[in-house]
Order: sequence, then C-alpha cells, then structure tokens
Amino acid sequence: MDIIQPLNELADREVKKPEIAKILEHLKNIVAAIKKVEGDLGSSEDHAHDLEKGVNELLEQEKERKIQEAGDKVKDLERSLADLDDLKKDALKKLEEYEHLIDEAKNNEGQDDSHLLGKLT
Repeated sequence: MDIIQPLNELADREVKKPEIAKILEHLKNIVAAIKKVEGDLGSSEDHAHDLEKGVNELLEQEKERKIQEAGDKVKDLERSLADLDDLKKDALKKLEEYEHLIDEAKNNEGQDDSHLLGKLT
C-alpha cells in the first residue's frame, strides 16, 4: 500500500507528523469502509434469513393447503362411494321385487298361458 510507504522509509529519512496523520486518516477510512461492508453483510445475512423464513412459511402453508385439499377429496370420494352403495342396494331390492313378481306370474298367470310361462322361465 502506497499510503504507508513513508513508514517503510523511517530508517532512511525522518517521517513528519503530517505524513503520519495522513496515513492514520487513510487507515481510519479503510477501517470505516471495512466496518460498513461488515454491516452490509450482516444486514444481507439478516435479510437472507428473513427470506428463508418467509419461504419456509409459504411452503408450510402450501403443504397444509394440499393436505386439506386431499382430505376434502377423500371425503368427497367416500360420499360418492356411499351413494353408489345406496344405489346398488336399491337396484338389488328392485331386482328381488322383479324376481318375486316373475315367480308370482309363473305360478299364477303362467299356469294358464304356456307361451307366457316359456318367456318367464
């Protein structure tokens, strides 16, 4: 660093107080610049942590939303399956009724009409 070169020449010549004061002032400026950069880095690090926290919160919310959405779809599917089961039960009940009606027709109306009895069997 050229700014401290006069200190290297101490043995060769007398370094005056104004030169030392100038060097000291430059060193103070360097220290201040380093502290500013450190502060900026600290602020950037804090900002990065805040961003990370925000991203993690968003991910957690999205995960919870997706879980809720999946749960709702499962409930909808369960309701649909229950409805289908009810329809199946109704269809089986109707089938039993028709089988009973056919049996009655075989025993009653079919006894008098051989053609109808053939269709019912």
